[in-house]
Amino acid sequence: SVENVRALCEAYLAGSLTPKIKEEPDYSSEGDEYGDDEDDADSAVVHLTDGTFDEVVNDASKDVMVEFYAPWCGHCQQLKPTYKRLANEFESVESVTIAAMDATANNPPDPYDVSGYPSLFFSPANDKANPITYDGPRELDDMVSFIKEHAPVPIKDEL
Repeated sequence: SVENVRALCEAYLAGSLTPKIKEEPDYSSEGDEYGDDEDDADSAVVHLTDGTFDEVVNDASKDVMVEFYAPWCGHCQQLKPTYKRLANEFESVESVTIAAMDATANNPPDPYDVSGYPSLFFSPANDKANPITYDGPRELDDMVSFIKEHAPVPIKDEL
């Protein structure tokens, strides 16, 4: 309405508008993509935020598979059960971490070029500056094979 536009313009000219900054949504009542849902209690997926990304993904002793997702994305919802099984598969492997970040609530850092959801990257322990984009099939066996193939530290075949 005219009144709303007038109020917006007056607030802008008065300098009283504040920018909208991305923030982590409140999942206390609904559970997040990989966190609080009851069916996620057995998930080994590490949930990343802007504040934890560097510590987890850039750990030089770990190979890290990272999924950047959007909670509203249908493809992300389809991948979720397989990705949770992938994390559970590698849970006992100390040199591998399976992680996920809500890219609508957090900012994927450079060099992660997230242009769609879900976007999957493998960050090898010996080359954190050059993550490898995963464009393969979204099946458990294919992702396990990809991680084993690209991991600088050999992973036992007993997975």
